[in-house]
Amino acid sequence: MRHVFDHKNVNPIKALTVSWLLSLLLLPVVGAIVWSMYGSYTEIATREFRLQRLVGDIVHLNEVLTSSARMAATTGELKWKDRYKEIEPKLDNAILAIAMIARDSYEHTYAAKTKSAYLELIQMEDLALTLVEAGRLDEATKIAFGEEYEKWKELY
Repeated sequence: MRHVFDHKNVNPIKALTVSWLLSLLLLPVVGAIVWSMYGSYTEIATREFRLQRLVGDIVHLNEVLTSSARMAATTGELKWKDRYKEIEPKLDNAILAIAMIARDSYEHTYAAKTKSAYLELIQMEDLALTLVEAGRLDEATKIAFGEEYEKWKELY
């Protein structure tokens, strides 16, 4: 009985040629798989980096807004309102960007909670700034440093 892979029946040139042709056929397939994996990895890494950066921007810009509203309420100086109005659109854009990048339900829920708390804070800060303009600093201070404000700030 003869074996199919009996070394006496195998032509080394044919075997080498077949293995070389198989390698040539498989090389593009393996390359495509590797390229696809690399593309997915860089997309995920870029997205995660962008999310982290936006979260950092949101935290920073929110602190600037809070400080501006509180400084206006404390000092009565309207330059803080100007600073507030300069920063507010930047924070709006960062929150919008993070909501657009969010993919899974956790990220969407997180973005929605952040936006909700942000809107509450904006309303309170706008009221405080309006009171500053009217010269009612005590009322503005109560809003900017009050328990309700802190509750929304913590949620945010």
